[in-house]
Amino acid sequence: MNSVPNERCREIIEILINSEGPIIIDEIAHILNVSNKTVRNDLKTIDEFMEKNNIGKIIKKPRVGIWIEISSKGKCFLDDLFAANTKYIQPFSVEKRRLYITKRLLKANGVITAKQLAEELFISRVTIHKDLKEIERLLEKYDLKLVRKQGKGMEIRGNEIKYRKAMSDLLAILNNDSQESGTISSTNTLHFNSRITYESQAILKELLPDVDIPVIEDILNKAENKMFFLFTDESFNSLAVHIAISINRIVTNMSVQMENNILENLKKHKKYALSRWICKKLEDELCISIPESEVAYVSTHIIGSKIRQRLDEDNDKILDNIEPEIIILANEIINLAGNVLSVDFSNDEKLLVGLSLHLQPTIYRLKYGHSIRNPLLEDIKKNYPSVFGASWATSILFEKHFDVKVNEEEIGYIAIHIGAALERNRHSVRALIVCGSGIGTAHLVAIRLKRAFNDIEIVDITNIQEYKNKDEKSYDFVITTVPILESKKPVVRVRPLVSDRDIDEIKAIINNIDALRESSKK
Repeated sequence: MNSVPNERCREIIEILINSEGPIIIDEIAHILNVSNKTVRNDLKTIDEFMEKNNIGKIIKKPRVGIWIEISSKGKCFLDDLFAANTKYIQPFSVEKRRLYITKRLLKANGVITAKQLAEELFISRVTIHKDLKEIERLLEKYDLKLVRKQGKGMEIRGNEIKYRKAMSDLLAILNNDSQESGTISSTNTLHFNSRITYESQAILKELLPDVDIPVIEDILNKAENKMFFLFTDESFNSLAVHIAISINRIVTNMSVQMENNILENLKKHKKYALSRWICKKLEDELCISIPESEVAYVSTHIIGSKIRQRLDEDNDKILDNIEPEIIILANEIINLAGNVLSVDFSNDEKLLVGLSLHLQPTIYRLKYGHSIRNPLLEDIKKNYPSVFGASWATSILFEKHFDVKVNEEEIGYIAIHIGAALERNRHSVRALIVCGSGIGTAHLVAIRLKRAFNDIEIVDITNIQEYKNKDEKSYDFVITTVPILESKKPVVRVRPLVSDRDIDEIKAIINNIDALRESSKK
């Protein structure tokens, strides 16, 4: 006999060989999602196979378990046999494989089997079982469970809001992975004028192929035009992702449940009307029905979104539109951080306005359990340890005023505002800064530049959408934290914390501009 009787028998042999000791039949049945009787029948078949090939035998001991005794010659025989019948193994790392399995489980509208996953990844169900144990630990963070149905498959179950949070976090991980690897799939179908990043578009298209992302973006753009504020590009992107996930779940009859008291409180918020308007437009465009609880759910994300501050807006007018409790919190944060750093921030109006604008949605995010990723967190902790420490000291104020616990991601954003205030100074040279993460990050980019240059004047700070309407005569070059595809002026893309490599690229641009100016005088 030159082949294993069947695939399941092969998997049982692998389980026995890889087991560190005796294993009970019920455990093997659990791994393979089959009955105890099926495993017993397979064991008889395996015994016959091993005897005919004279490679070893299976040992059974009551109340202990079963194990395999096999000679080194028999082990080599099986290795050769398995290798000859093994399909091509995709070069996935363990982390990427588990990420793929998590994605498939969250994406599946119903049960999925370990056999399906094994066939897709060209690996054994034994390996799948090991991966699932780690994925179950990950799901515990969201109070979600992997429920197995014998003979049918498995699916993720739990609170719908937490399910969506898990999916949102997965999208963020995939997005980050795509950015780091520099690969974007399905680029021929992406919209390059979109405010939604290319990576997010590609991942959403893969995970939620039936959701019309351009329609969502168009409705959000129209919603901004109705209101006196604009979302930061980062928040716009995040809001579009959450709405896409919601639509996907609604059409599969998986809606969120909202307690009446929470629902009534949300209805009183001035941004609830905007959520209702957005959901009505989505209903009309996508021919779906959106329950009131889902309107409320979308409103929690709108309320928790970061709003972009215009540089030409009147500061007093901005503060008039912010809740008094938020301004009190902002002032106390400024005073406490200033005391820790031995710096007087009391006259820094930009800090008060920028921090207040940031804190207003922050409180609602914390209240409703919505997380925000801070890709700069580790850089902030490394490059600004004292500022981060001072910002962390202010966490007690969140509990004092709003009875919420603040996390490191949010503290990192507060540190950006404090850091910008700490280093604020006059500048002089013509550069336009384009940033999608909010005014605090943009100001930090501007301020970091003064360490390397004495002759840069920041003429404006804007987002990618408004950048297209800027007068090109007003600036000499562009410094950006987001991709810019077309520009008649030189463009330097930098990290928000401006690396040495970024500085070198900016120096090259400035030198070139200076050279052109000198030549034009001759």
